[in-house]
Amino acid sequence: MESWIWSRMLRAMGFLCATYLPLQGFALWKTRGLRRVMAALPLPFMIPIIVAGFQPSAYRDGSLYGMYFYCPYLPAMIYLIGLCLGSLLEPKAKDDVAARDEKLKGLAERDGQD
Repeated sequence: MESWIWSRMLRAMGFLCATYLPLQGFALWKTRGLRRVMAALPLPFMIPIIVAGFQPSAYRDGSLYGMYFYCPYLPAMIYLIGLCLGSLLEPKAKDDVAARDEKLKGLAERDGQD
């Protein structure tokens, strides 16, 4: 195995894991219900790729098996960013609906008192 391939791929895998894994954890932590299941969908594909990417035998004879991690990385990141943004915006929408309902309830009570 050529040492320069191993060192560069290890650096790339470290960067990709440092960006993917926190976002995956955040998506699983912040979402509920069906969105949590949707946030877990990339895991069965990404975990084996991450594990194999850190093994020196994956780069034997100049093989670039670690490059396989780049293929699902970008779609998984876009997918998780979309889920996280959706979950962050959803509570605000629920709060707006609750505030509107309370305002309407207060107006109805005021009209009933007149």
